Amino acid sequence: VLDTTISTIGEVYTSDIDLETEGLKGAQIQVEVDFVETTLSTYPHYIDIAVYPSLDGSEYDTESYQTERIQDTSGASVSKQKTFVVTDLAHFRIGVRQTQASNDQVTVSYKAWR
Repeated sequence: VLDTTISTIGEVYTSDIDLETEGLKGAQIQVEVDFVETTLSTYPHYIDIAVYPSLDGSEYDTESYQTERIQDTSGASVSKQKTFVVTDLAHFRIGVRQTQASNDQVTVSYKAWR
């Protein structure tokens, strides 16, 4: 769904995740982050993950429905992963935002079920 390097402090989004069309009930979301090495003054380093619902996949809420966080407190290059579940939404997208400017690699994937 999303595989990108985040180099600024700003939010990037997945495309629409449509559970409605095929009558799906929920999705297991997996977010993987490859944190780059940072200096002592810039960690802990966070990646914030937000779920934004939509009724039809065209306009999304401006406030998140659910939030998660992945953090690195070591300052070293490290890979981290977090999985969570989203249910009972017709459409949604995932927003990913870092708390400081760096070049972290972020991958968001999902598997939906009936």
